[in-house]
This record gives sequence, C-alpha cells and structure tokens, in this order.
Amino acid sequence: NAPASTVSTLLGGIVSTATLANVDIPGTGLHTISSSYAPAASSTYLASVSNTVTISAQPMIVSSLSPQMIAAGINGLTLTLNGSNFAVNSVVMANGAALSTSYVGPTQLTAVVPAAALVQPTTISIQVQAGSVSSNAATLTVVPDVSLTSLTPALAVAQGAATPITATGLNFTPTTVLRFNGVAVQTTFVSATQLQAILSTANLATAQTAQITAYDPVSLSQSASVAFTILPSPAVVFTGPATSAAGTQPALNFQISQPYPIALSGTMTLTFQPSQGEPDDPSIQFSSG
Repeated sequence: NAPASTVSTLLGGIVSTATLANVDIPGTGLHTISSSYAPAASSTYLASVSNTVTISAQPMIVSSLSPQMIAAGINGLTLTLNGSNFAVNSVVMANGAALSTSYVGPTQLTAVVPAAALVQPTTISIQVQAGSVSSNAATLTVVPDVSLTSLTPALAVAQGAATPITATGLNFTPTTVLRFNGVAVQTTFVSATQLQAILSTANLATAQTAQITAYDPVSLSQSASVAFTILPSPAVVFTGPATSAAGTQPALNFQISQPYPIALSGTMTLTFQPSQGEPDDPSIQFSSG
C-alpha cells in the first residue's frame, strides 16, 4: 500500500525509491516489500524483486492530558491526549483497560472514559498501545466534588453597596470560584473549606433570590446551589400625627414599608414646607429622636 515510487536511472540501471508514511506501515516487525518494473511493451526487460525488512517504530510519547483532573461523579469524559508518534491503530488504555479511541493525528488522540471509572476519587494510569508498542504513562486524577453548604451573610438589600460574603463548604481549591447566577465573581481562596467573594453593585441591582454555586474550572466540579436573597430597597412611610396644636412639640412617626430581617442604617432628611398662603415660621425646628 505504499505510495507510487520515484524511478530514476543510475549507471544504466534502474533505481526505485519510495517514501512510506506512518499510515502505510502496518506495525513493527518483519515485513516483505516488493517492487516491480515493467517498461514499454516493446522492451524485453521485466524486473521484479522482493526484500524483507525490519520496521522499528518511533516511541510513542504522551506529553499531556486534557483535562488532567476531573471531579468524581461526572457522567463520562472525552479525554484528549497530546504527544508524538501516535499510530493509526493506537488504543488508549486506562489502568490496562482499552477505551474507545479516535485517531486525530500523529500528535493527538481522543478517548472516552466511562462514568463507571469516575465514580470515586482515584488516579487512573493512561497509556497508548499500538500493537506490541506502548507509550509512557500519564495520570488522570479524579478528585472529590466541591460542596457549598452556607453563605455569610445570606442576604442583602437591592441597590446597596458591594457586599463581601464568606462561603463555607468542602474540597475547595485555589482555582475554585463562586458563581452568582452562573457568572463567576471575584473570589479569594482561604482554605479547603472556605472562600471569600465580593458581590458587586451590579449583582445587587434588583431584588431577587440569586443562586450561588462553587465551581472549579480545572476539575469541572460544580456544587449544588445555595440561595442568596436580595431584598427590595426600603421605603420610608410617615405614620403621623397629621396635625398638632400650636405651641406643642409633636413626635413625628415613620416606619419602613415592610419588615426587614437585617438592620438598616441610613440618613433621613425632613423638609418643612408651609401650607400655601401661610408664612414661614422660623420657630419650627426638627430634632432627631
């Protein structure tokens, strides 16, 4: 199955050369290579020769895996192997078991790792085998899934200032980030059980129940979500009294529009406006209380 040879004349004889690509070589070992030469029909010459040669394969090398780490419990994985000298008959092996393998080219293979191999945290030895030739081994690490258990605080007020939060859970790594409704937020790794993040004013723009998750882009691990409540901005309502006798010092009462589960702080400004047609009375003053 070799490509067409290149024929040239050397000192009255015929020299035939051919270059074999990887796809033309069935494997290592002893192989018979035959060549023949048939000149024009008027010629009396017809030559044919066979020789036995030993083909030695270049060593297959696995240089990297993508991904190199995966979370336990994932529903199967398409693993990419990068390297050199992969053959068309290469098969990826996981702890000695053959995987469904696709040949991309001499520098890349893909293989399907079944979900059954990814149930528990473990390490999996990955090799490439082509006939009797095996590559070096690379390691696929299966890590525990990240878990998010609580947020402190777990609520804020809409249109408020940026709010720092602390997330508690398990199996966090330096690459783990918190996601606000699926979008990563600025996150600081504290320990395997704690992350800190800042919810921006854009995150807190509207009242809602947001979903916070922990996600590790290296292992593709994502936790279950924990709710973060954003309360509506409070409104201040005047509750009376509506009138007061001259010369008295009435207490003016206000309340927020709805009960709040968190303490609120802020500044309220009161402005005195005389009734239409009435003169301004400088003796009327407000004091806090």
